[in-house]
Amino acid sequence: MNTKNLIFTLIIFVFIYCCSSNTKQNGDINPTIAFTYHNIKEEDMVFLSNFDIIVTGKFLDDDQINTLKRKNIKLIYYDWLPAIYYCSKPNEWETLVYQNRYLWTLDPDDSSPDPMGDKYGCKDYFYDMANKELIDTRVEYIVNNLKKHNYDGVFFDWGSGLNALIENKYDFLINEYKKRHPDSDYDDMVINFLKKLKENNIIIILNRGFKSDRAKLNLYADIDTVESTFTGIECDNKTYNIFVESEGFIKAQDTCFSKIRDSIRLSFNLSKKSKETNPKIKFLFLNYAQPYYYNTGNKMKINNDEIFTYKKIVDRQAILYSLACSLISNSIGFTNGPDVSLDYVKDDIYFKKLGNPISDLIQIDENTYLRKFSNGLILIGNDNTIVNIKLPTNIKGIYDSLKNESIKPNNGNVSILLKSQIYPSGEKYPVGNIFIYEY
Repeated sequence: MNTKNLIFTLIIFVFIYCCSSNTKQNGDINPTIAFTYHNIKEEDMVFLSNFDIIVTGKFLDDDQINTLKRKNIKLIYYDWLPAIYYCSKPNEWETLVYQNRYLWTLDPDDSSPDPMGDKYGCKDYFYDMANKELIDTRVEYIVNNLKKHNYDGVFFDWGSGLNALIENKYDFLINEYKKRHPDSDYDDMVINFLKKLKENNIIIILNRGFKSDRAKLNLYADIDTVESTFTGIECDNKTYNIFVESEGFIKAQDTCFSKIRDSIRLSFNLSKKSKETNPKIKFLFLNYAQPYYYNTGNKMKINNDEIFTYKKIVDRQAILYSLACSLISNSIGFTNGPDVSLDYVKDDIYFKKLGNPISDLIQIDENTYLRKFSNGLILIGNDNTIVNIKLPTNIKGIYDSLKNESIKPNNGNVSILLKSQIYPSGEKYPVGNIFIYEY
């Protein structure tokens, strides 16, 4: 290892040692959380019924809500924190905002830009977060709407406040707010809004609250979220044309994997920012995965050429890698399919109980990391990595979640091989695995 890499590794290790020690002392079990923005099928209900919290893009129907509530599941509704879309069929709230747009929004004029609305053939209206009437009315509407549908809280997209407007270069909104309220801090008004919701016992989940100044938007949040940190579906991975059963020829792409050292660093660093503002907050890594295109071994003839056929299955390597990178910092993890769907991402791994972390992060080499928990361990590394681990004396074996098999110790030791599947592109990617103790 050269000097530069050694220094970088030492910096990461020292930083993670501090963070993981703090996490270890918390000693609490995180809830399991699932996201879905689509109609829920019967097989989805079976899967979702095992979670503690479910975030939905729209209110579920009464039968589904009642089924999930009987299992003491908390239901969370999606909302856009800074704005609304005003489309051809506005709901009650959107209609009310439109009627009061010249007082309640920063962009009320027909000539105002619609940077998000234009994508859907709609108008978008961004709230004036310093307008007390708006805030009080919105809080009342949200609280009543949640009670009406027997929901427990709200997931706010664009949850980084002013930072979201800055990142999207919405200067026209920022300038209008400053013009109206020269002595007012936009994020302080967002915090005031969140505080009023929290006073009504609303569960608050933010998307990227940690990106606000000093992560201050997380003050009243229960959970903070970041997307596509470890795996994703938008990257420069090469595409390939394959014949998929029941679909024919499609242009497909591998799931995108982040590099191991980057994933480990982000896992601890991002959650640490939120907890510095709110020590009780939970942190959720929401990742995305493509289906894995499995070569069936069958061939078909097309234009005198024989080609292999493929079948869509769950990319378990992607799910395990994302979850391992999340749990290793004592954070929450979940992986969605494209467009926040459950297609080809349902897996029982979320319901395996690792318990609490009982060790700091152990860096075995430059790209191999281990952390021990009260009921198992997490191992992250590259393909063909072999790690020898001594198990506690009362453990009869460990369950390999990726391979779905039990490993028996030899004189209290196990030898673990991290092995990547080969993707249709020919690539291999990092491996994260969760091992559960067998007593």
